Amino acid sequence: EVLKSEAVFWEPTELECSVCNEIFVEATTTNCGHTFCHYCLDKWQENKSDCPLCRTDIKHKVAVRVLDEFLDKMYNQLASKQELADRTSLKETRAEARIKQQQQWRVA
Repeated sequence: EVLKSEAVFWEPTELECSVCNEIFVEATTTNCGHTFCHYCLDKWQENKSDCPLCRTDIKHKVAVRVLDEFLDKMYNQLASKQELADRTSLKETRAEARIKQQQQWRVA
């Protein structure tokens, strides 16, 4: 993994979603301070209302755009073409899933 091998000033798992084990995509932080991918947290909350890590009840969540921008810059600087393609594909897949979910909510 690009960020795992190049960066030595943090633990790689600090930048990984504990639900999907990928580098954050649309990082979202909960009221308890844990961060996940927006998609993963939404999926988790379809069945549960607590944090996947500490089980604190999730009362609010905040998008962490500065982290998304930082990770995108790191990928652009350090990733291979294949790693960039894989991340782009993951982001597109999740964006499509979000659109479908929003359409379902409108119908319901």
